[in-house]
Amino acid sequence: HLKSPVVLANSLLQGNWERAGNTLSRVVTNTIAGFGGLVDTAGKLGVSFEDEDFGQTLAVWGFGEGPYLMLPVLGPMTVRDGMGRIFDAFVSPSPISEIDDAKFDWSRRTLDAVDTRAGLLGPLNDLERTSLDYYAAIKSLYRQKRIDEINNGAGGNIPVPVPNISFNIDDKPEIAGRIYESNPVVEFHKDNKGEDIYRMQTGLRSVQ
Repeated sequence: HLKSPVVLANSLLQGNWERAGNTLSRVVTNTIAGFGGLVDTAGKLGVSFEDEDFGQTLAVWGFGEGPYLMLPVLGPMTVRDGMGRIFDAFVSPSPISEIDDAKFDWSRRTLDAVDTRAGLLGPLNDLERTSLDYYAAIKSLYRQKRIDEINNGAGGNIPVPVPNISFNIDDKPEIAGRIYESNPVVEFHKDNKGEDIYRMQTGLRSVQ
């Protein structure tokens, strides 16, 4: 509920009137019938939360993602998304003028980071256990998820080969006289309930 003004602003900046109307209806419904946003009444009525941020807005405007970064605490992001976070931080309102804005903002961000991390513990553990290059797999998943968010779920569920993975010649199996190498692919998509699904696949590709 507190993030709704940011979502609404970015929906309008992207020219996405349907999402802007959806967000506005959620704000009105949850403010009036959800005790000031404490209860997601709109969600129970079928009006689901749709996230938008300024990083997505920059992508819609045609800005490139820039270098990929893995930052302590903040986690993975691109330069474009980092700029978007700074903009969103200025736009995001504080609900109570008497409280310390900085303390409230960082407390909210910390809780959001912990909640996000908790929701990804299972997939991240599986990914670390099965990945040949955990960093590259995280990078691939992050880019796929952002593509999905930028496209609002349209055309973003495409498996992307994991980059920057090297093999020694001894690691390449020989089958029926032909040399193969592992071809890892990490995949992000949504299930029928809209939940994020992460999956690591590994195939063999002939190199000789």
